[in-house]
Amino acid sequence: MGQIILSESVCEIIHNVQTEHCLMPKIENIRASYSTILLNYNKYAVEYDGGVRVTIAHELVHLMFHGRFLKLLQLLGEENIELNFSTGPFTLAENMTDTQKALCIAEWQADVLAMRLAIPSCTINDNLTIATLKVKNKYEITNRGDRNQACVKELAEIYGVSCIVAKERMRQLGFDFVDGTFNECDGKLMPPFIFPINTLKDNETFVIKSSNYERLLYENKEFADLIYSGRYIYLGYIVCLVDQKYINILINETGLHFQLTNYAREHADECCIKFVVKSGYNKDEKYINYGHTYLYKIDEEPLKQYEACIPDELKTNIDDFAKEDSRLNTMQTYFEVLSYYMFEDNRDPVQVKDESGDFTHEANNIIKEYEEKFGLSGTMIKRYLNNGSPPKLKTAMYICHKLGLNETQSREMLKRAGYYIDAPTPENMVCRLIFRLSYKQADTIFDNWEACVKYFKELTSKSTSLPKL
Repeated sequence: MGQIILSESVCEIIHNVQTEHCLMPKIENIRASYSTILLNYNKYAVEYDGGVRVTIAHELVHLMFHGRFLKLLQLLGEENIELNFSTGPFTLAENMTDTQKALCIAEWQADVLAMRLAIPSCTINDNLTIATLKVKNKYEITNRGDRNQACVKELAEIYGVSCIVAKERMRQLGFDFVDGTFNECDGKLMPPFIFPINTLKDNETFVIKSSNYERLLYENKEFADLIYSGRYIYLGYIVCLVDQKYINILINETGLHFQLTNYAREHADECCIKFVVKSGYNKDEKYINYGHTYLYKIDEEPLKQYEACIPDELKTNIDDFAKEDSRLNTMQTYFEVLSYYMFEDNRDPVQVKDESGDFTHEANNIIKEYEEKFGLSGTMIKRYLNNGSPPKLKTAMYICHKLGLNETQSREMLKRAGYYIDAPTPENMVCRLIFRLSYKQADTIFDNWEACVKYFKELTSKSTSLPKL
């Protein structure tokens, strides 16, 4: 992204030349003197990624604080020293030489100080006030999250940096509200969310990128149990409580998607898991400092060490359910439980079969009522009631749904059919998700069962293939 010239040399550069119709890039060689700063043409003349000021600040730090050190290395015979602007974390390996460690530390120092030079803390409050007034006069925005995001955008323009750089610098300075702004999922900017000011400590966040989420899911059993229980779901950037109050379901040509409701966007602290960002050692015994990784593009953030702040009331076993009544506990087969809920529960008990073993007239009328509800033929329902092979999981779950059973009742009925849905398979995860949705949302899931299974299959396949740190 940027490079500083430490000794006079010939460099190939690209600069724009005005032609009759437009600006055109021109390549030429120049003799660059000591302290010349070179910028990546594609980054800053083609992609316009908003990092020019930060990159230049980074290289100026090298000039101001590391110049003598670099000259000393040259005197000691290090003729080809190049310090390149880096967006990687600060990493020291045991097999590094002292010089390599010193250069690594110099890079880290330049990263840290570059942000402070580009956006000085002494100017942030005044410029934040200016940005807030601009948003008020420039936009007609009623949602506070949208206002926050627009404010960060205006602040970025004031400092001449990208929105991500502005956000991360503000986060560094203690403005935790920016955590809900400029978050991407699958290359798409997500609607911003808000929470009370000072909800997050300096090393806390609601946002976790997919690579870090997958690693946490793989390495932290408590967190994995929470996700696989169906109580919480990952939306690609945050982990949210599954409840119709907080989650909307969207089905389109690209598949199944979960989104925050408008209420959830304004109460993230009520429904989203917080994460603590930690430093540590990786498997190669390299110490990695993640405290100042402010210069990452959204899709280039490195793996970090995360710890989920799981509420105490959720740290219970996922199958800690209330006991069924004694009547149901005596039933050992699927057809007995199905018969109970169809012919006895919430209605006056009816005789199901006559002395010859045929279904009675009254029982046939009830079966006919359930044909449309279950989406099954009377013949198929009678097969289940006659102790035939139980239905497939989707059908068994749909029957529970249409019978209006709660989670405990559904689990017991599915168990009689041979389904134990605590295992973290995609189909089981769909079932556990349904328990926490509204009746209408559950219908949507059943109508798009395959898409939902695919969603969870992709979610689990990534985390199971990760190597541990």
